[in-house]
Amino acid sequence: ANDDIRLQGMMGLYNLTCSEANKTPMWDDRDTRAAFLKAATDEANDDIRLQGIKGLYNLTCSEANKSPMWNDRDTHAAFLKASMKEAHSEVRLWGVSGLLNLGSIIDNMAPMWNDRDTRVAILNAAMDEANTEIREEGMYSLFNLTESEDNKIPMWNDRDSRAVLLK
Repeated sequence: ANDDIRLQGMMGLYNLTCSEANKTPMWDDRDTRAAFLKAATDEANDDIRLQGIKGLYNLTCSEANKSPMWNDRDTHAAFLKASMKEAHSEVRLWGVSGLLNLGSIIDNMAPMWNDRDTRVAILNAAMDEANTEIREEGMYSLFNLTESEDNKIPMWNDRDSRAVLLK
């Protein structure tokens, strides 16, 4: 019963993130951010975890949130964990989609490529033969990162990124 109550609360918070006007204030609110992060990393309940990562994803849709979200170690880690191959497929899709959004601003592009774990998560998503949606989000993420001048040579010289882009 306690999980049901928590799930309803997370579903309500997620619904509130659907308002553009709420996205930045919700990210700025320490308690709300903590609730989403706790839910997004809940290994015991995939439904709660899904609501947490979906809520964080929605917050990445605000341009003002993208840089602070990438630079927040816990949020960065939550998206990476959700993006791993072992994650439930819906959780993984929202995790990869969050990385896609975070990588859509120039300030995040080079740091994301230079972060080994993020690079691996994006490349793994872009190579996912079993899930077209995840693969598309991974490819879009990779494309975003190619927009940075700082990434152009390292990405070309990276055997894995070149192989994915040539595929």
